[in-house]
Amino acid sequence: MTQDPAAQAADPNTSHAQLYELVRARPDLRPVVAENPNTYPALLEWLGGLGDPQVDAALARRGSDFEQHTAVLPMENRPEFDQQVFGSDAGYALAQQPAYAYDDPHTPYVPGAVYDPEEDATPRRKRGGAGVLVFLLALLTIGALAATYFLLMGSPFGDDDATGAGEPPAESIEEEDTQGQQEAPSPEEDPEESPAPEDNGEEEETQEDEGLDLERPAPDDALSITEFSSPTGNINCQLSEGDVLCTVADFEFDAPEECDNGVTFRVSGEGSATIDCSSSVASQGQQLQYGEVTGNADFACEGNEFFFECWSQRTGEGFEVAREYYEFTGG
Repeated sequence: MTQDPAAQAADPNTSHAQLYELVRARPDLRPVVAENPNTYPALLEWLGGLGDPQVDAALARRGSDFEQHTAVLPMENRPEFDQQVFGSDAGYALAQQPAYAYDDPHTPYVPGAVYDPEEDATPRRKRGGAGVLVFLLALLTIGALAATYFLLMGSPFGDDDATGAGEPPAESIEEEDTQGQQEAPSPEEDPEESPAPEDNGEEEETQEDEGLDLERPAPDDALSITEFSSPTGNINCQLSEGDVLCTVADFEFDAPEECDNGVTFRVSGEGSATIDCSSSVASQGQQLQYGEVTGNADFACEGNEFFFECWSQRTGEGFEVAREYYEFTGG
């Protein structure tokens, strides 16, 4: 026998999923769920944001009861805390410090070495030699630059005939260039094997255009399952190129009279979501687990422990279905 919804709302043993479904389907039981000690924090925060005076009063009573029954154990009365945290009783044992060695105070003083001032003459002579070395390096650098200039530009004191004697005839240069061009392979000899870059660009633009047409695309890590059932077996769905169908076998919401063998929800690629009991989806062999998303090029479905949702990726319209309720989305 199904437990009365009011009793479920007040029962501390009611699961989180059932509490969530109760606040969605029965607004009148929201104050009772707010005082249920098993209500999880996220649902309490959602109830507090509704602005319902009765719910706010229930949350206030819940908070006052929590403060009255909460006590803080002083730290000095919890000796096991030190045992758990530090691995021993309170107090610390200083580790043995290493002994440091110091000079013997009775060691006789040894005076430093006495240096002759004349010894500084040697460094002065070294500095003078370094200056001469720098000057010689500068001369060598200038000579090397001048020699490079003469080799590249030619001697400014020679005549034009002498300069031209070392150069090959112009016809020889042209023949060598012609031979080099004939030996080099032409990139146009095999045009059939070279891909046309324009085709790749058009394909990328087509893919981008298709992505822009999707109002609510499926995530990149979505599965490609097109026929599946929920883990409980109560919801069975089928995705095709033209539409997506989901049948709820056992339901507790109001449905049309012709829906005798379950309620079937349908959404097409360009239309809105509707109830269509002229079709029915049987139980499938593969399951879509909670937290998973699957889809094809036009539709997608997502499962969680509260409801299953399917939608058209092009229009964004779809439906949420569960045993207790259904809702059309994206409209």
